[in-house]
Amino acid sequence: MSIDDRLRAWVEAIDGDLTVPVEAAKFVAQLREQDPHALSAWLDDHAESIVSERMRKLLTSDRARAQRRGAAREFATNAERAEAGENPARPSLAWFVVDESHTRRRLRDMTYADLDFAASDYEVLSKSNAFEAAYLRAVQKRLPKNNTKVVSDVLSDDLLSALRTAAA
Repeated sequence: MSIDDRLRAWVEAIDGDLTVPVEAAKFVAQLREQDPHALSAWLDDHAESIVSERMRKLLTSDRARAQRRGAAREFATNAERAEAGENPARPSLAWFVVDESHTRRRLRDMTYADLDFAASDYEVLSKSNAFEAAYLRAVQKRLPKNNTKVVSDVLSDDLLSALRTAAA
């Protein structure tokens, strides 16, 4: 059985809530104990995608952190960094996806077409998020407000599918 098959079986066997980092740690610990060579080979085979995903998360988290800070706090942080002789953070250094190949480019180097692609990408994501929110609100309306029942107590998979279609 491949590592991917084992991982799929692991996830499917979870009954209840799933916290990805916790389950990943348990899964890896089990593999390290039971089949360290298979784990090592799998990690080697997937090294590029693992590093790519980590790189993507680093770039995204840097931009998100700057957005959360807000302009006033960012100005204060930049002033402190400048006084300490460091380069202050600059919005022009933020990275964005600029094409279908997921090429990332710093804001300062983006063309009109790059900006159009990036903005359109965020608009699509916004619509997707709005759809998911509408679907979850439709499901929520079907549950009693007493907070003791769960979705599976009240709604069948068929009704959930119908609600998803209606939300679209």
